[in-house]
Amino acid sequence: MNRNGILYIENSLNVTLPKSYVNVMVNYPYIEDEGTMNWSLGDNPQSLVEITQYYRKGSKMNPPWPLEIIVIGDEGDGCPIALNLETNEVYKYERGNITKEPLEYYRSFESYVEELNKCWDDEIKSERRHHK
Repeated sequence: MNRNGILYIENSLNVTLPKSYVNVMVNYPYIEDEGTMNWSLGDNPQSLVEITQYYRKGSKMNPPWPLEIIVIGDEGDGCPIALNLETNEVYKYERGNITKEPLEYYRSFESYVEELNKCWDDEIKSERRHHK
């Protein structure tokens, strides 16, 4: 994601993204998934905005999300990964329902990225072992 993508998210959602998020996204470490929503850290600004706006509206099943919570990823299971811009905490919500206990919780965006990097490294090591 480039700076224009960051500005698109900020302007579309009327938020200021944390520097830690901006730094990771403009130096996106998961090259194979760049420009997609195929991983736990989505790199498609339009999709991130659209999904966040969807959850902000709420539905019969889910109350509307507060403005300080934005979608940062979706693993294709209908359970969005969200960043709370006020607390810097990351949650994976079951079907987007913020009233339920989160499926996953990270005390900060940095700890979330740290966990992603461990998973990414393990996946790469596993692939290399299988291709030998």
